[in-house]
Amino acid sequence: PDAVAVYRTALVGAADHSVVISSIGFCTNLAALLASPADATSPLTGKELVAQKVRMIAVMGGAYPSSEKVMGKAEFNFDCGQGMMGSTDECQGTSAAFVDAVPSNVKLVFSGFEVGSIVFSGGALTDCAPEA
Repeated sequence: PDAVAVYRTALVGAADHSVVISSIGFCTNLAALLASPADATSPLTGKELVAQKVRMIAVMGGAYPSSEKVMGKAEFNFDCGQGMMGSTDECQGTSAAFVDAVPSNVKLVFSGFEVGSIVFSGGALTDCAPEA
């Protein structure tokens, strides 16, 4: 199943205002969820489902107080990896669409690049197992 179908199914089965979503990466799936129409899973639109079931969405994205000031450009998760990956056509505008569509009763928390940029965990994959 696609991400929207998984989100919609999970939300339908959840208690009202009980879900916390952690978004690490591009906002394409959340934007698509919020734009999704009613379907066989639920008579509610995606935005209505989120308003009813979700209490908070925590997003890793941006750099504060301003991505432009901190990084010289938009942060990777919000600019779809522009200039670092292939075509970003599918992704462009989805971060703004997501933020604009979040229902007002859902708490939206942003954790910027600068919060995690000094955190290093785990080791290099080459240290995990002997060479074959």
